[in-house]
Amino acid sequence: DSMVLFEKDEGTCQELSAAVEEHVTGDGRPSVRVANADGFRSLTREAPTLSHQRGLVFIDPAYQDGGDLERTVQLVAHLRRSWRAARVAIWYPIRPELEGKVERLHSMLRDAAPKDDILSAALILPPDEQLPDRLGGNGMVFVLPPFQLDED
Repeated sequence: DSMVLFEKDEGTCQELSAAVEEHVTGDGRPSVRVANADGFRSLTREAPTLSHQRGLVFIDPAYQDGGDLERTVQLVAHLRRSWRAARVAIWYPIRPELEGKVERLHSMLRDAAPKDDILSAALILPPDEQLPDRLGGNGMVFVLPPFQLDED
């Protein structure tokens, strides 16, 4: 399998490229490609060409920007139409100040996809281990989760 990573920030993209440069396929070709690009735009454009392949789309939206939540839901809707073999995993942080945005993301996804197509899970640290400048945990929403993931 191969992987394409999209990162808008040029410096972060360079760091990401350096971190994955040694990953190659059996025939010596890179198995990971890093593109300095907007992942939402790139996937919207490339999804129809990928429709015959299976794939996992991992989305780490910028929760500081409210617009990325809407773009995430629009991309999920687009992928459900144009790349049905794609499975989507959306990461979200557990932090008190982002609770409203995460709830809004969940609500918008419930409106955009049938209930049976969504699986959500969160790992939350016990209150005595949570620090003000750290995440209180991590969450994932899966749209069209892989078969039997809900049983694991």
